[in-house]
Amino acid sequence: MDKSSLFPLSGMNVFSLRKHLRKVTFLLNGIFGNYRRTVWLIGDGRSGTTWVSNLINWDKRYRELFEPFHPWRLRPPFQMHHYIRCHDEKNPLDSVIDKVFSGRVLDDRVNEDNTGYWYRGLLVKDIFATLLAAKVKHDRPDIKVVLLIRNPFAVALSKYHKRGWHWMTEPTAFLENRELVEDHLSPFVAIIEACEDDYILKQILIWSIVHYVFFRQFQEKDVYIVFYEELYMHPETELKNLFTFLQDEPVTEIADTVMQQLKKLSKVSGKTSTFMRGMSPIESWKNEIQPDVLEKGRHILETFGLDELYDANGLPHSEMLRILFEKRCHDQ
Repeated sequence: MDKSSLFPLSGMNVFSLRKHLRKVTFLLNGIFGNYRRTVWLIGDGRSGTTWVSNLINWDKRYRELFEPFHPWRLRPPFQMHHYIRCHDEKNPLDSVIDKVFSGRVLDDRVNEDNTGYWYRGLLVKDIFATLLAAKVKHDRPDIKVVLLIRNPFAVALSKYHKRGWHWMTEPTAFLENRELVEDHLSPFVAIIEACEDDYILKQILIWSIVHYVFFRQFQEKDVYIVFYEELYMHPETELKNLFTFLQDEPVTEIADTVMQQLKKLSKVSGKTSTFMRGMSPIESWKNEIQPDVLEKGRHILETFGLDELYDANGLPHSEMLRILFEKRCHDQ
């Protein structure tokens, strides 16, 4: 590594110098092996990933990389929700993936929440990387993959309220990836092409595709699933289970600081969040989505075998996870 690139100190003001020194410490943490414990939190947008990452990193032990696979950073030919085959030996994203999980990403937005100088792990948080996860886990089996799932209707409605943000809005874009269609989506091409021009229904379809492909690629032992609703309703129990998975040892108590963090809004909540509007994030969507759209959305979920993941009240059926994983093994 060129030393002059690490220490170009001449002509810097105090702010620039501090900013540069932080970047140097990021690289030094990697050199000293401080990123060996790596957690990758993935989930669809508006699922609560920022909230959960704040809970995981309540004591700031991890250096957090905020959405390094966001489409703003990955230009074409990389697609939104880009898919890579699990056993591809070489692909154009290899260098990007290596840079992320070695901690060599120094982008200001990605590192905006890191104020420390010494870390005991790396926490990568993404909302557009679910279809990359199997490839990354295959190549880096020590990474702790956590998938956060939230009710698809709640996700779709939240994206609708934030529709000026950078979301995928056309499910047909998935069909542009020939390998994704060949491996997973060929039975659904007609359904995808025939999706109604309704924002909520398109988001339900996108949610279904992303989660359907994920469950086909992963084995149960290789990922930890967190349901947003379970964490919201039973935070202490769910956090004990999550931290036990992350730390590889039983966690019997949750610090008061973590429980206080539960009540804080994430930086991406905004005025339209259910918290800000005094509504339940678990069931408020039922009163805001038209009955015919709900029915059509449930039909989409049924088509992908995901309709029983949530009950009629919007609560998760966690026991369905084993069935989904077992079905995946049978299909493969």
